Amino acid sequence: MTSSYPELRGCRPPAFLSRKYGSIRALLEDVARRGQETLPPLDIGKFIGSFPTVESAFAATAGELASALGTAFESATRYRAILQRLMIWEDMDEVAATLSRIFDQVIVDMPRRLKDVEEGGGGRDVLDPFIVGFASRLLSSGSVPDLLRLLIAHKCMMKLEDLIGHLHEETLGRAAGAERVPEPQGVADASGRRNKEVWHPTLNPYPGADARHGESEFYQIKNKTGSAKGSDGEKLGRQFQELAEHYPESSRYYVSMIGRTLSGHRSMGAFLRNDPGAEVLVGLSAFQQLGQHRDTPDIILELYLETFEEALKRNHYDYERIVAEITHEWVEKHGSDDPIQALVQDMILPSDRSGANQSSRTYQSGVRRGRRGEQLPEER
Repeated sequence: MTSSYPELRGCRPPAFLSRKYGSIRALLEDVARRGQETLPPLDIGKFIGSFPTVESAFAATAGELASALGTAFESATRYRAILQRLMIWEDMDEVAATLSRIFDQVIVDMPRRLKDVEEGGGGRDVLDPFIVGFASRLLSSGSVPDLLRLLIAHKCMMKLEDLIGHLHEETLGRAAGAERVPEPQGVADASGRRNKEVWHPTLNPYPGADARHGESEFYQIKNKTGSAKGSDGEKLGRQFQELAEHYPESSRYYVSMIGRTLSGHRSMGAFLRNDPGAEVLVGLSAFQQLGQHRDTPDIILELYLETFEEALKRNHYDYERIVAEITHEWVEKHGSDDPIQALVQDMILPSDRSGANQSSRTYQSGVRRGRRGEQLPEER
């Protein structure tokens, strides 16, 4: 990654850097230690000659840092990535472990067999044969392997799309010395139902916040400006107004990571009507506010991709091999000709001959029925 961005939010080294390292040499010694098993030795003296302080290194572009690291391009790029991450996250190991765990969980749920494509989500998200028919005409020229490649890719992308907001909360919510706010327990009402909007000093001290800097800054983190509708903005605004009342000197931010402009933001208006003292940010301004580094977007993207590739290898998810195996299953089941009509029947015929499980008048939740409609013992 070599791009750099205009500085929109007054980027500065996080306070934890001086507390944790105290000098650029101590920081570089940590970088060298982390790379010593896989990378050539780091010329710390050469680097300090170009960037004698943490502040100067923090302000440098990715290209300038790589040039000053005194090793071959590939090694310098790797060292530079380690350095930039240590300048954003106080506990880089915790962030990396959290990302690895999240990626492992999502890769486990990615399709590996034909059943995963046809009945994803435990049978609740069945394959739509009409969409398959459109895709086969528009995108695959009738080729079964091409069609399945598209369908598998679509399933994978949906899994990843559901993941992005959570990734940002866990990584950007810990950036620049911020602390991730855990899910609140909520305050129980007379019926025992827990309300997570109401402030409580121990059960819900930071309603609506995904991350915080002590009690001076609070953040709600979304991926896109369309991630929440107006009613969500109203609810969040009420929660942030609670923060304003209990922490009157605080700064409060509602951020969306992807977007060029706030134009069309679905929930900003409702949010600001409830907490007019908060600030809504999008795009580069949001990245820089959270990460405090000018190049936060590139640093985040590089970390995500590297960790994701490692997780793919660790979980033995070989996309090309899986496409080939699912294609073989498909041909055995549907044949190599246009399978759309057979697929329609496969996706809508009842799993029991009586059709009892397709009408609310006869359906019994949790009851399994055989092909002739007889009730079967419940699985345990």
